[in-house]
Amino acid sequence: LLHREPAQRQLLVPWSSAVMESPETPDSLGRRIELFRHARRERLALAPSQLLRLLSTPLAGTGGNPFLPPQPIQRLMVCARQSERATSLVHWLAKKHRRKVGHDRFNGEAAPTLSIHYVDFGQQGQPRRVVSLPPSGLQRGIVQALLADYGHLLLLFEGDAAHDRLLMHDALCCLARLSPPQRPGLVGLGLAPGLEGEMSVMAAQAGLSFRRLDFGLPDAANSSWSPLWPDLQDLFKQAPRPQDEGPHPHRAFS
Repeated sequence: LLHREPAQRQLLVPWSSAVMESPETPDSLGRRIELFRHARRERLALAPSQLLRLLSTPLAGTGGNPFLPPQPIQRLMVCARQSERATSLVHWLAKKHRRKVGHDRFNGEAAPTLSIHYVDFGQQGQPRRVVSLPPSGLQRGIVQALLADYGHLLLLFEGDAAHDRLLMHDALCCLARLSPPQRPGLVGLGLAPGLEGEMSVMAAQAGLSFRRLDFGLPDAANSSWSPLWPDLQDLFKQAPRPQDEGPHPHRAFS
């Protein structure tokens, strides 16, 4: 995906790649690409991150069609130092909604391959996506670019002060590279009460607000995330930001 965009650079290495699992046929992908060519001729502009997401990770049921009516798609990124915790939440949601877990891989020069898991589901006709992200993904430019389309970044803390500070630091550095209107809300889960004030100060110094959820992470013997579901519902109720509302006549993308 080559583009011309007069904005801050987000991809920090000369090349990045994404390998996506998809049942889509080459013909179907070709038709989607042709839709974007038509949109370009009509001078309907998309930010590069939106174009990348719609081409490579279209939400189930939309096919990445830029001509669909505006839809408040709700997205949540979940990150934990122990990445299997975040993956556990994705699998629980997939089981709850009887959906399949997707798996994607990102590469960029000498950096190790980054694997993510995600699930698409609907709630009362509202499309939603939840993605589990290993902590190393917070340092990837391609992930930072895609985060601009997410409503919240949920950090799963583990109760270890040093590890929790490091996760928070990496998240703040990641979000600092996005302009304020593009930054997702920052939410923490499993944080020791004694660290809440410190984390709030760290977020405020970075120009961000921080919300703590009062719910303990399930242990290895109990993988149920059911008590968290009302809080997730509350996060999803937030109104979408303007960049979620599709293309607009501004500047042709390329």
